[in-house]
Amino acid sequence: MTEATIQQAELRVLSGETYRIPDGTVLILVDNLIVEDNAKIEVAPGAELLTIKSKATIFGKNTFISAKGSDGSDGEAGGNGTALHLFIGNVTFNGNTIDTRGGKGGNGTKGAKGRRGRDAECSGADATNGGQGGKGNPGGTGGRGGDISISYTSAGPLKLLLRPEGGQGGAPGAGGDGGDGGGGKTRCGVWSYWSRGSGYGGAAGAQGELGLDGLWGDYVIQQVSATESDKALSEVIEKFFPKDKVFNINS
Repeated sequence: MTEATIQQAELRVLSGETYRIPDGTVLILVDNLIVEDNAKIEVAPGAELLTIKSKATIFGKNTFISAKGSDGSDGEAGGNGTALHLFIGNVTFNGNTIDTRGGKGGNGTKGAKGRRGRDAECSGADATNGGQGGKGNPGGTGGRGGDISISYTSAGPLKLLLRPEGGQGGAPGAGGDGGDGGGGKTRCGVWSYWSRGSGYGGAAGAQGELGLDGLWGDYVIQQVSATESDKALSEVIEKFFPKDKVFNINS
């Protein structure tokens, strides 16, 4: 993964607008983070981690941070939600939702159709019945919810909803259709009175299994000192960034 950083004095998302974090961004360092009423911060599906550090943070009414995993398709597993680490100084939550749910597992695909029966033959062989349809494929497992960690130094109202649930498992695939019965014969050469009936259609296949729901992510909200916050952030940077990267986390 190519790590990218946003480092600036202020990040403001205007009322009703959506700020989409550029792909590959794993660290945002700002003095002030302001998310106005009904605004949204959106993380691209597939991101493993996003860390935000700000000295002062204000979330307006009905605001969102969306970091959900992508939904699977054709029985594939759903994507995991993004892990969010927020190191924020003085913060106010006025009705904010942080959503790191895992993606839904893809629905299972339909089983294969049974083989067609063999046609009757003039040698006297009867037509055979069609084969049974294949079993439906299982639904995909839901993605894991992303972990949410919020460390703040002081706070106003903390009206906050966390959504770290695992994704729902995909629906089971239907059983395959039974194969067509082999064709009969009513005439063989000059013997028009000779006949053999057609085979019966095969039975449908069994339904597949329901996909498993994904695991929930962990979450923690804690008040810490400024020193503890900077130390925890430094540990995250050391773990996820190359050694030659230097950040001024106190700017």
